[in-house]
Order: sequence, then C-alpha cells, then structure tokens
Amino acid sequence: MAEATQVAPTPTATPYAPGAFVWHELATRDVKAAESFYTQLFGWTVQYMPMGGPDNYQYPLITANGIQIGGIADMNFMQIPAEVPSHFYGYVSVPDVDAAAEVAAKAGGKVLAPAMDIPNVGRFAILQDPQGGVFALLRSLHGDPDQNRIPGNGEFCWDSLHTSDINGAISFYNKVIGWTTKPGPEGMTGGVFMQGDLMEASYDGLPMPEVPTHWMTNIAVNDLKASVKKAQELGATILMDGIEIPFGTFSVVRDPQGAHFAMFQGKQQ
Repeated sequence: MAEATQVAPTPTATPYAPGAFVWHELATRDVKAAESFYTQLFGWTVQYMPMGGPDNYQYPLITANGIQIGGIADMNFMQIPAEVPSHFYGYVSVPDVDAAAEVAAKAGGKVLAPAMDIPNVGRFAILQDPQGGVFALLRSLHGDPDQNRIPGNGEFCWDSLHTSDINGAISFYNKVIGWTTKPGPEGMTGGVFMQGDLMEASYDGLPMPEVPTHWMTNIAVNDLKASVKKAQELGATILMDGIEIPFGTFSVVRDPQGAHFAMFQGKQQ
C-alpha cells in the first residue's frame, strides 16, 4: 500500500510477511481535525492520493519518518452508521484475502467490507471477529514492510486484542490467519499471537466488563511523558497513564474525535 504509485517488483522478488500487521488506518468523521491533531502530536505528514471514481475521493496517506505507514478513512464518505465511534484498525497480511474472509464468516465473524481491489495497491477486506474486534486483511501488490526494522517515533509498533472471550478469539484467529499462541513473558497477563517463531500481536481479557472487545493500536514515542502532555494540550483525554510492562511503558489515549490508541516507549537497551 505504501508504494501505490510505483512499479511493483516481480512476484518472485516480492517479500511478504503473512500474519504480520502491515498497515493501519484511522477511521474518523472529521479527517481535517484528525490530521491536525496527529500531525502536531507525532509529526506525521498527510498526502492525499486520488482514488478515482465519480466522487473523486482522495485517500489521506500518513507518512512518518519518510515512510508511508497508514491512512485515514472518512467514515462519512464510507457511510458507516453514526453509532460507530472513530477507531484505529490494522491490516494483517494474508496470501488470499477472499479465502481468509470466507473462513472468517464461517467461523462466526462478520465481513464489514467484502474483498475488493484497490488499483495498483492490492486486495483487502475489513472484518469483525465474533466478539466485536475490527481488523482488516491485505494482499499488497508490492510486498510487505520490513518486519526487522524497529519503528521510530510516531510509527505504529504493536497491536493488542482485548476480548470478552480469549479462547474463542484464539480459535478464530488461528482459523482465519493461522496464528498460534504462547503465554506472555513474566509480568504480562494474556498471551502472544505467533506466526511461526515471530510475535505478531498480543491478547488479553477486557480491562473492565463494560468495555467492548477491541484491537488497541500502539504508536511508538521517544518520550512518553512529553507525548502525554502534548496530547492533553491538543484536546485528548488520557485514560491510562504510565503503565509498565516487561518491554516498556504505555499510556492509553482518546483523541478529540473519540478514537483510542496507546503510546508506547520501549525500555532502553
């Protein structure tokens, strides 16, 4: 998706990372307000890519540190029901989007947006797991980002599922994506979704019973305290602050339009 305007490499030379989160999107009802908030908070730049069609829709592409890392989806243009709040969701690389979406539907999930092509980008679908977590599938024409690269400040760095049914979620994602699981490291509740020997995401129960199942998108920052302060100055609400885990510290934020995300600062090596 990041190389949409460039010529794709030959299939034999295209690297893929099945099971990895390779793209993220912010779905919001006020694209310009969201753009203002995140460009000031993380230093993102946003470029609008013409998508064609009778509406001449322009898709906002997010760039951080010179790398395209995601996009912003206009919920009004997409005609998403008014009761659905703004939210982040991630795209998981799969070899066959249509087949995975079909498996998801048979396993109790919902297909929110059926498999479709984006010219010169790839094929995608947006799904909801049986407990309500929203995620997407992607098969890019241009391969997937380098999974060995350490995310820089303002880049998406991790995804965690918080679910009302851990066993049900484990079964669903194993069928749809092929993830296996292992326990989390000492000091971490829940566990980790694995693709072979690679850690791809984490899972846990809900922090409170009244919180619905959701995927939490984590964004890397160099200075968590300064980033929390900046987010507050820009109108965000801090829901959880300075939570320590084995790998670092995170804070959970609700942006002014209502989307939740976490800011994560890793431990110094």
